[in-house]
Amino acid sequence: MERIQKKIKGILIGCGKIGGFYDTPDSTAASKEIYSYAAAIDRNNTLELVACVDIDIEKASSLAQRFKIAEHESSFDKLITREDPSFVIVATPDDTHFAIVSQLLSLANPARLIIVEKPICFKWNEFQHLKAVAKEKKVEVIVNHSRRFDQRFYQLKKEIQQNTFGDLFRVDFYTYGSWKKNGIHLMDTLVYLMDKKIKGLTTEISPSKVDLAGVQWTDVKIIFGNKFVVNIHENPEEHYQLFEMDFKFTKGRIHFQDFENRLTIEKKQINYLNENIIKPLNFSLKEKKKSNMESLIEVVENFFKNNKSLNEYSLTNIDMTMKTYLKLFPYYEN
Repeated sequence: MERIQKKIKGILIGCGKIGGFYDTPDSTAASKEIYSYAAAIDRNNTLELVACVDIDIEKASSLAQRFKIAEHESSFDKLITREDPSFVIVATPDDTHFAIVSQLLSLANPARLIIVEKPICFKWNEFQHLKAVAKEKKVEVIVNHSRRFDQRFYQLKKEIQQNTFGDLFRVDFYTYGSWKKNGIHLMDTLVYLMDKKIKGLTTEISPSKVDLAGVQWTDVKIIFGNKFVVNIHENPEEHYQLFEMDFKFTKGRIHFQDFENRLTIEKKQINYLNENIIKPLNFSLKEKKKSNMESLIEVVENFFKNNKSLNEYSLTNIDMTMKTYLKLFPYYEN
């Protein structure tokens, strides 16, 4: 008789868009790209959600029906004790992440893995506290910094580490809206791609306030250890949203535009006049076969099935991300 393998149990806290409502039930068809936790786990053969939680019980009920999740509640305290899940996902509003993760870590028998949406908190001492308690309780805590689960960024990171594009000397980020919401994307992309080349560098920050015909914004320059400069250009959202990342190296350039829907990679060349120029490079990135969310869930599956390390996504590995992100708060959040 064929043995039926039990699935690894998880609980979802937060039944909003990224919890499950980004995707309709037919999104689990192989041809559809997945953007939410519930849909990605529904497609997975190893993991399952046994319950979902939201303070809005109707939302929790609706998501449970949509993805055939057995239980739904408006709070997670008794539920976690009863179900004893191996993993818990925190996909609640940003300003609740710290309190919920702290509560999960304080349980007598916490889940082995906690997955939390970014940012995990808004204060450096909170971040240090979570790291210390997670280590003490032997709980893995990973943050869904989505580009760390994007195959294109992984490939570019390898090329940067192999010095394909030379040394980084300038980055221009274009962003909009709240730094609290969007700044974490920029800082973690920089830290992830540069990896060991950025760790331990000091930062010198110079803000510049702009008021043009009543439209205000803030531009910030950060010098990293006298190695390279990062310019953060805030684009007024009342004009339009702009999200771009432009990395300039001594031998080339990587330019993400239109919310990463367009990518240009250029390499330094010498023209017939003996001038240094850059031209588009015939650089083929691997085809993206799965969404970032599916890649994240695959990482979780490999952790449980094959004991694969989560170090790449751990709290320790996002130290520089959080430190720089939080340092810029005073310039944007006043």
